[in-house]
Amino acid sequence: MPGSPTRSSADAFLWWRSLLFALALIAAGVVLPIFVAAFLLVGHAMTKSDLTSPATALGLQFVSYAFVLVVCLAYLPRLARSSLADLGLRLPNAAEVGWGLAGAVAMLVAVDLVGSLEERLFHTKITETAIDLLKATRGTLLTTLFVTFACVIAPFFEELQFRGFLYNALRRYLPTAWAAILSGLVFGAAHFSALAIVPLACGGVVLALVYERTRSLAATTIAHGLFNAAGVTALLVFHQA
Repeated sequence: MPGSPTRSSADAFLWWRSLLFALALIAAGVVLPIFVAAFLLVGHAMTKSDLTSPATALGLQFVSYAFVLVVCLAYLPRLARSSLADLGLRLPNAAEVGWGLAGAVAMLVAVDLVGSLEERLFHTKITETAIDLLKATRGTLLTTLFVTFACVIAPFFEELQFRGFLYNALRRYLPTAWAAILSGLVFGAAHFSALAIVPLACGGVVLALVYERTRSLAATTIAHGLFNAAGVTALLVFHQA
């Protein structure tokens, strides 16, 4: 039945294994960067003011993603009882590229509409931590690295985690709509900007639906990357946050 929980292997995405996997990803995304930063501070390799710099944030994120990659490559296929290719980690075909492009447009519309409504209702300006860091970035090399990270690297790793793992784990037990909404909310919350949670959650729902339609992480990465690229272009070219 369309929209019903998936009929995957009976031992795929068992709840307790999925919970342990989620904790490992949280450790990579939150605990590990904090530990590395604390180690560098104690060792006097950096000062407290260095912690808020774009270069430090970028470096810590690279450390985090390196750990995420190891965890996902080693354990996600075992958790899913499927290959990474079956989970969507493969080169896209023309149709999947098309869905990625359409998803980018849908994501832009959804996030902008909900964000505008939220700003109108609460009379506040929505900002993201990543945008604030990009504003503070100086120098051609660091800016280029930041743009590459925002438009290519981060979308890939976030799609691997939020669609490749989280959406699939939820989809194992829930209908499409609920799995998309819940994974979208976690996606929005993971960007650590309270005012941006709901708009980004809507974007996460769009990405989940693209994944549901294509079963392609390349398609969702294209959509996600183009969405981020639009924000970067608005800031760097048109000076609009």
